[in-house]
Amino acid sequence: MAYEYEVFISYRRTDEPPVQTFLERSFIGVFRGLLNEMLQPNGVRIFYDRHDIRTGKKWPGTIHKGLAHSKILVPILIPSYFHREWCLREYAVFYHREQQANMGDDGLIFPVLFTKVGDLPAHVTERIQLADFSEYNYGEIRKDSPENKPFRKAVERFAKDVFDGLSKTPAWNPDWANNRAAWCDTPYQNLLKNRLPPPVMNTPPSIENEKGILR
Repeated sequence: MAYEYEVFISYRRTDEPPVQTFLERSFIGVFRGLLNEMLQPNGVRIFYDRHDIRTGKKWPGTIHKGLAHSKILVPILIPSYFHREWCLREYAVFYHREQQANMGDDGLIFPVLFTKVGDLPAHVTERIQLADFSEYNYGEIRKDSPENKPFRKAVERFAKDVFDGLSKTPAWNPDWANNRAAWCDTPYQNLLKNRLPPPVMNTPPSIENEKGILR
């Protein structure tokens, strides 16, 4: 087995602020189209839970498989992101993978800053350059709106950075899929213990505002 996705999109399921609306009606389509052009002839494969987890599937296992087989993490950052168990688990997987691969100044985490309201952990803001999309955090960017052109330019810059990062990812390691404790559970506990306040623990599958899993 090997990589199956270029990008894993990690986010807190909420529309306050409108993260899901932004992703599904604005960001993912433009981002996918630009990366498809850059990655010809194969194109880009993006793991996004609402598209990749079918009804009836046991979603924790599907998310773990997506993490194990993805090259890069794109977390959509709002302050409550780091207080949700599964968001933090997803972040910890790639944080740990970076450390194990000794990547130096390069990395596997390409954060999108969705809102500047509230504090983000210092180890994120002081360590990683963020792509600031906070001026577009009202949800859908309509094609006929004056914001569409600068928004597409911003996504294009971000897509180029991700494209460059994809060429520097480590060789796929089967342990990522076969040893969940070492590559997911332990990194999560370490990050939780050493760097962040306790997250809000959610018991799957919970429902938030009739919009899906509480994440």
